[in-house]
Amino acid sequence: MGVDMKSIVEILADNLCSNMETVAQNRAARELSELTDQQLINAGISRQKLERGSEAYPWQATSKNTTEVDIEELLAQAKKPLPTAKTAFFA
Repeated sequence: MGVDMKSIVEILADNLCSNMETVAQNRAARELSELTDQQLINAGISRQKLERGSEAYPWQATSKNTTEVDIEELLAQAKKPLPTAKTAFFA
């Protein structure tokens, strides 16, 4: 009983995609873990789940007030510099 070469390629491709997804999730978890507890709460993300990495993805907190979060947007916002008193007042 031979295995179809196409099946082998499909299996390898699926495994590669799965591994790449896991790496990306762990990278995102590391970056998100740098946020403060309050920032994570505001985003509806559980720090406990975040610390478990891709194993616990998605990291949304189990709460009635949890909303869907765009992780890329959250990371972009977290990297923006905080406004100074002058820029906040005159904005």
